[in-house]
Amino acid sequence: MRFRVLFWHHYGMRATIDKAGRVVIPAPLRARARLEPGMSLQVEVREDAILLRPYREPARVEEHSGKPVIVFASDAPSLSGDSLIEVIRDERERQSGRSLS
Repeated sequence: MRFRVLFWHHYGMRATIDKAGRVVIPAPLRARARLEPGMSLQVEVREDAILLRPYREPARVEEHSGKPVIVFASDAPSLSGDSLIEVIRDERERQSGRSLS
């Protein structure tokens, strides 16, 4: 007689939400998803599921030859003109020390 072995990682794991709304992602799932402490996550609601994925800035400003240059992540979605202006404005505020975040 052959038995099929079912592993937890095929069906997910159970987690509990605490009073502050926090959920602890079990270590094996964090390792498999390459999640690290302090990493920002993008949270989306999809029908009857909550999707968590690492948040990656679509663009960052680097200095090249003394001038600021916008560098896009390889997997970044295309930015609209408004989004690009927001990235520039955020970087200017950060450099001037006026950032609200």
